[in-house]
Amino acid sequence: MYISSSTIQFARLWPGRSNNKKPHSETPIPDSPHLYTRQEVEAIVDAKLKQQSRKDWRHRMGALMVLVTSLGGYRYLHPPVPPVSPPEPIEMRAEEGSISLEHHKRLAAQLKAKVASNVMHLDHLQTLSQYARPLVVAIEQVDPKLFTAGSGFLYQDRFIVTNHHVIGGLAPDKDGAIQFRLLDGRSGRAKIIGADKMIDVAVLELNPRDFDLEAIPSAEITREPVRAGESIIAVGNPFGQFGWSTTTGVVSSINRHESNIPLDYLQTDAAINPGNSGGPTFNMAGDVVAMNTIRMDGAEGIALSIESQTLQRVVDKIIREHAQKAPK
Repeated sequence: MYISSSTIQFARLWPGRSNNKKPHSETPIPDSPHLYTRQEVEAIVDAKLKQQSRKDWRHRMGALMVLVTSLGGYRYLHPPVPPVSPPEPIEMRAEEGSISLEHHKRLAAQLKAKVASNVMHLDHLQTLSQYARPLVVAIEQVDPKLFTAGSGFLYQDRFIVTNHHVIGGLAPDKDGAIQFRLLDGRSGRAKIIGADKMIDVAVLELNPRDFDLEAIPSAEITREPVRAGESIIAVGNPFGQFGWSTTTGVVSSINRHESNIPLDYLQTDAAINPGNSGGPTFNMAGDVVAMNTIRMDGAEGIALSIESQTLQRVVDKIIREHAQKAPK
């Protein structure tokens, strides 16, 4: 039996090859007309099949090696993650960094001298934080019907200034209504001597039987106007668990308004969270320029604070009225 060469041109049509691309090392097939015996045709076809079989075997082995290498290296590229133990509960305790009154006064002098000379070193923020934190108190409302947590700051040796909403709106002159803690771990209860609900300011008085008032530091509320772009720090008791946290920022804007309250607020970008209410905002000289009051829900880097001039006017009025009512 004889087959023409044109009949076996199918040998050139192998899977995965173009008709125009000639296979490597294949058995040549003459282009001129020629008659082949059956044995010659079978030899040509067998040669083609063996050649393709060797090529498929190399492809399969290559793919297998890639797979084995990938699986073998996975454990080194992606080591197993050890189980994470749940965090331990946070306990409020005496904070490090409590200092003597004499040291506190020296820090105040250093801050004012640096700002006055327009020379601030890289450690200025650290010095400012060391000065500011002892002035801040952590406040807890211990009335059986209410429990709120917030911040406040020491003022005029014997008072604590905070927000009205921090103390839960209790009536003034309720002894033992407010519990607070100092940076050094000492705690006590303070009496509410007055509040301005609309402005959201309240003043508490320390009990001289609980503390040596002459050893208590006091914050100074500045009378100087604050300017946009001025650097500030905020200190407070966020979430009632992270006491005396210091955050930094700038005054974003002044004369901000909130709903129908006839009050100008200071806008800052320092990180403020629930529990920071009533905490002070300090300028670089260590003076209180505002009291943190409102955190904008859904916004990031927008906090509103009662500016210093309004704050001092309301606080001094409450203290003056309390002194007038005190028995002679």
